[in-house]
Amino acid sequence: MAQVTQKLIQCTGVSLLILAALYLGELLFNLENPHFNYADVIELIVKSAMFFFLLGGD
Repeated sequence: MAQVTQKLIQCTGVSLLILAALYLGELLFNLENPHFNYADVIELIVKSAMFFFLLGGD
């Protein structure tokens, strides 16, 4: 049961990294549009992903 929980936590971390990559792509393709300034959001998502990776580590 602990391994299942650990894998779910790690999958959450991977999902957050994918989300951060999508936000980064959106930021890079819309540099001229000030409404898509996601730099702080990307930083927060990556930090959250790292937390989940540390929490679900071996």
